[in-house]
Amino acid sequence: MALFVLAFFPQFIEPAAAHSPVPFLILGLTDFMVGMLWYLPLALFSSTLGHYLMSRRNTGAIMDHLTGLVYLLLGAKIATA
Repeated sequence: MALFVLAFFPQFIEPAAAHSPVPFLILGLTDFMVGMLWYLPLALFSSTLGHYLMSRRNTGAIMDHLTGLVYLLLGAKIATA
């Protein structure tokens, strides 16, 4: 992540302020906070959904059937291309 910040963020910093670490820190912390605001609810929702699906008895069989169907459809798409 630090490499991304160092490579991508300098284009958003004024050349006069490029010698100070403050603009880099502000942009880096802003990126971190936006990421946390997105990934934390996503992780909590995924965990809740995972627990719900694991508590159901036939979830594994349904997922196996859906995966097989996807592979069959992809094979048919390749065969007709």
